[in-house]
Amino acid sequence: MAEEADMAAEEAPARRSPWRTAAKWTGLVLAGLLLLIVLVLVGINTDPGRRILVDQINKLETASGLDIDIGRIEGSIYGELTIHDLTLRDQRGAFFVAPVVELDWSPFAYLRNHVDIQSLTVPQARLMRLPELRPGDPNAPLLPDIDIDIDRLRVGRLLIGPAVTGQRHLVTLAGNVHIADGRAQIAANAETLRATGMPGGDRLVLRLDAVPEANRFDIDARLQAPAGGFVAGLTGFERPLAVAIDGRGDWENWSGRARATVGGEALANLGIIGRYEA
Repeated sequence: MAEEADMAAEEAPARRSPWRTAAKWTGLVLAGLLLLIVLVLVGINTDPGRRILVDQINKLETASGLDIDIGRIEGSIYGELTIHDLTLRDQRGAFFVAPVVELDWSPFAYLRNHVDIQSLTVPQARLMRLPELRPGDPNAPLLPDIDIDIDRLRVGRLLIGPAVTGQRHLVTLAGNVHIADGRAQIAANAETLRATGMPGGDRLVLRLDAVPEANRFDIDARLQAPAGGFVAGLTGFERPLAVAIDGRGDWENWSGRARATVGGEALANLGIIGRYEA
């Protein structure tokens, strides 16, 4: 009996050892995967890692034919970074160039289908012409199915080439954008600056607040466009243009007004009323 007990005691560890071995190797594999993820996350934030990221970005092209190329990335890709030599191309070639783009963002928010940008600054850029992109699906939603937050957007100097309106313009822009669930909150202030050989004086102030959850739809837009300016070149108006649109209310009961003058003479003065009936 004693010998049988000793043999059973010797066999018990042998029967348990496969489970212990499996648990041990599972733990080692999980630890190895975790370590690999950490190394990738840390490694991609180094100079060689950023170069690899730049190479991958430069290989991408959207369905519309938009090609985004960048020279290099400086700073932390997980927070504040600087993009050097940003170039946008279409089938005809480059149409937009920005030597420096400063970005402060939270990239992991994208895992929640959310683009979260605290600050986006373009000190200076150049738009040579309007892009010629392939048309998309006409039935696609107007707004993307993703939440987009840009808390601070600033374009210091945007030089627009003569291919756009027939003459050069210098534009500055500041604002913020919040898009969620197919609705938008936008604030923007833009104007054209006078410089040698470039007319100025165009001014746009836009405030849009469309929040269905709060049953709210407000808009306030003001445009001043002098003769011979940027808007005049786009629209073909030869005299000064002024447009004002404002409205307050909610999705069930909304009213507003649109007013426009050309050369100081009334062009439009329209009352707009919206009523929703379930």
